[in-house]
Amino acid sequence: MESVFFDQSAGTFADLGLKKSTVKHLEAVGYLHPSEIQQKFIPPAVTG
Repeated sequence: MESVFFDQSAGTFADLGLKKSTVKHLEAVGYLHPSEIQQKFIPPAVTG
């Protein structure tokens, strides 16, 4: 499934600094690329 709302060239959830286990679970349910808001929100949330 491909969506125009996801910029797949932006990288993966692993690129955002999430734990490997979290990335593995996301990939298992089909989430490979973060949305624009996830790309902006996750890095500051991970680093505090």
